[in-house]
Amino acid sequence: MTLGWSSTQMGIGFVAVLFGAQVACLSVPSTRSVDKSVASLSPQIRATWMSQRELVVKALTGQEVTGDALESAAGFFERVTHIRAHLNMTFVGPMPGRKLASDLREWDAWLNRNSGCLYWDEEHQTVECQWIVDGA
Repeated sequence: MTLGWSSTQMGIGFVAVLFGAQVACLSVPSTRSVDKSVASLSPQIRATWMSQRELVVKALTGQEVTGDALESAAGFFERVTHIRAHLNMTFVGPMPGRKLASDLREWDAWLNRNSGCLYWDEEHQTVECQWIVDGA
């Protein structure tokens, strides 16, 4: 009796199981590290920042997140903070690794230092940093 899975599907399942085991042990910073900074943000900025952060946390803790969603969240933080995201590129798409947990800590620290620069870009419906846009 066969299950009808191709070798590619079985390979993807194997990578996902290994990947889940790898990320389950990563230390992910709690939201307490940014609670004070987040509280001072406008509702739109707060919701956007925290939803992107939650996608990264889900990926780091082995919860289901699409590769596109993870890549989009990482891109958001790279664009706003100018801190590079470290994703492991695999044949099934981007996956987090130990360096992404460190990136999340850096993004949290950046927010604590720079929350005052954030504003809502109405035209693009996203968060921007005024200091980076101005080149400062």
